Amino acid sequence: MPSAKTVTGGVIVYENQHVWMADNQTPESRRQWLQTLESIKALQPDTVVPGHYLENPRLDTRSVDFTRDYVLAFEAQAAQAKDAADLRERMIKLYPDFPQDVGLDISTKVMMGEMKWPQ
Repeated sequence: MPSAKTVTGGVIVYENQHVWMADNQTPESRRQWLQTLESIKALQPDTVVPGHYLENPRLDTRSVDFTRDYVLAFEAQAAQAKDAADLRERMIKLYPDFPQDVGLDISTKVMMGEMKWPQ
């Protein structure tokens, strides 16, 4: 909504929870996701409504930054992890206050090639 300087982030913007990574299985799809996040920031919105969040989201570009940083951290940790369980533990260590959910489990298994998505 340009006149309101507001972006509805939809499925690509998260806040204060583990990010669903299973739908972005290739480096190219993650690169495109990161480019889209940068495009949102370039709009200089006053308000960004994350599509996925838990209590009390920050309704500004910090949610875009959070999503970008999470995607980059996930990729970096995956490059060092020996398997999905290791990757899961690494992400929990980075984000200890986030609920551990099935999305984190599926995302780590898909990233590490231990599960196909969609099934």
